[in-house]
Amino acid sequence: MQPKWYFDKFARPYLRNKEVLNTKELKQIDDFVNRLVPSAMKRKRFQGQDPKWVFNSFYDGMIAEIAIENFTGTKFITWEIRKEEDPDKSDLFYYGLNIGVKTAKFGNLPLVYKSHRIETPEIITIVDLPNTVYVIGYATKPMLKYYQSSEYGYGNVMEYKGGYWGFHKLYDFKTMDDLKDLYANKEINVYNNFTDTVKDYPEFEKILTFDEL
Repeated sequence: MQPKWYFDKFARPYLRNKEVLNTKELKQIDDFVNRLVPSAMKRKRFQGQDPKWVFNSFYDGMIAEIAIENFTGTKFITWEIRKEEDPDKSDLFYYGLNIGVKTAKFGNLPLVYKSHRIETPEIITIVDLPNTVYVIGYATKPMLKYYQSSEYGYGNVMEYKGGYWGFHKLYDFKTMDDLKDLYANKEINVYNNFTDTVKDYPEFEKILTFDEL
């Protein structure tokens, strides 16, 4: 797809940490999502939606999660199909971190819930199909609430989601221990004194590294 202008401005400068999945990993994802979708389509939240869209959404999410596993050298995916009555869990919940994973296909920005529905920090990624993922950084809840706009979104979810554009504020990490420390850092996770606007967005600014916290 042709990248949006806002993808080139906000995301492209931060596509550094690239993970390329192998054929075995892609087949594992394909097999799992093919089993998952029929179950998911029975759930209330997916009724009336296009099964192909649901498949692609789960597939992209799983590619991103495996890329994070490979990037950090740590397994956290459970490969279980939950029941409809089971409550939603964040992507790293069973590893002990209440952190989600947000991704978008190359050319778009990840969609995040509007402020009142944001419950967890997120790892921001970009998927470049068929097998590449850019692991970009850690976004706190205040970041997700501030750095989003429906102007940078797409599809039929814009009433309750916006495109995340705050790539210049993301915290870098390399290991799962780095993520644990970021998650436990109360100072950065409650900080919400953001004042910059799109007009102030730097042409290029390095991501904050864990060592610089």
